[in-house]
Amino acid sequence: MIDGIQKLAARIRGPSGPSGSHSSSRTIRPRYHDRIDVAAFSSALDVKDRELDRREKKLEEVQGLLERERESGRKWKEQCESTRAENQQLRARLSESEGNAKRSAATLSELQRANTHLEKERRVIAAMLETRTSELKEAQAFLTKADDVPDSEVLRAVDALNSKIFQTAASIAEAPQFRYGSEDVDAAEHAARKLERDGWLGPHVLSALRSIDHTNDSVLVQTALQASMTMYVRWLAMSWDLGYYDPEGLLHKLYSEVRRRVPQSVAGRWRALCRESAKAIAGVGDAEHERHAKKLARLAADVLVACRVSGPPEAVYSTVRKAFASPLREIAERTLDFQQISGEIILSCDLIAVVVVPETVFDPVTMDDEWGDPKASPSAGQVLCTTQLGLTREEKKAEDTQKTLLRKPKVVLKSMLEQLWDEMSDVEGRV
Repeated sequence: MIDGIQKLAARIRGPSGPSGSHSSSRTIRPRYHDRIDVAAFSSALDVKDRELDRREKKLEEVQGLLERERESGRKWKEQCESTRAENQQLRARLSESEGNAKRSAATLSELQRANTHLEKERRVIAAMLETRTSELKEAQAFLTKADDVPDSEVLRAVDALNSKIFQTAASIAEAPQFRYGSEDVDAAEHAARKLERDGWLGPHVLSALRSIDHTNDSVLVQTALQASMTMYVRWLAMSWDLGYYDPEGLLHKLYSEVRRRVPQSVAGRWRALCRESAKAIAGVGDAEHERHAKKLARLAADVLVACRVSGPPEAVYSTVRKAFASPLREIAERTLDFQQISGEIILSCDLIAVVVVPETVFDPVTMDDEWGDPKASPSAGQVLCTTQLGLTREEKKAEDTQKTLLRKPKVVLKSMLEQLWDEMSDVEGRV
């Protein structure tokens, strides 16, 4: 375009210089016409000059426009190159991102498989944990822990039971309904043999009961009542019959073997579960209080008959049942409460109600003489009977059993009978 403009400007200007003057001189024209042609030519030349100027301006404008276009083209080129470079970088990043995405997809797939596997393991572990938790809760019952009932409370219960037995025995022995001196020797002998056979009283006490006149002094009757009820209460407190008669003592033997083989905590829990279950099977309830109150009444009636109380044995029993139903029932209730505490609630040890077998040599370390003088030297001799329960705490430690005497049982010695015989002799001598 620029070259075309330059060629046009050259044609407009025409030939110049010396060669032009020679051509003009060669032409033979009149001077007038020469002047006219020159003027016209000059006018045309001016027009051409102006046109040329205009075109030069236009050319300059076009050249300026061209320069701007070139500058703009250069900028566009730079931008294109920059964009191309950016595009290459973006493609590289895209390629890298696609590679990362593929790797991430592979990792995700692997993680999903791992998660599926872990979820299965989690379910298995959760099931095992639930099973172990259940087992631990069950096993926790066998762990050694503090008992809900302290020894001091059990001791108070034993003391209250002993006191109630003493009061009831004294009330029955001194009751005006009973008169001593019956001539029915056979009934007295039969009652005595029954008491000895069942182990409630020893032969020496029974012999004295049949031989001594209790009309003026019922102390031996009270002692016999107190001793027989104490023996019965001790049997009931430690009994494993639990509603069923167990003459072979199978449950007690089984517990003794369990206790020998396993720790105290396990043995204690086994004992509690066994006794609770046995009572549930037997249907033991409030009726047990009444049943044992009747047995205590029968036992007291047998002692009175052996002491030669007047009246048929059944009548004596009926009188005891009616007149002393409340205290006898209270003794039964207190004894069954002790049985439950020592057998089902106390787990860390075994609480044993203690009595002394008749004719045992008196030992002041393990027993107290009820008739002895506390200020005098310890008594000596043999035990006649036990009148108050003692209490021993037994706890298994490794292979040994630790025994602690919490309360001494109270006993009456045979020397008491000698005192009674002497008193009777004095009375007969005065008479």
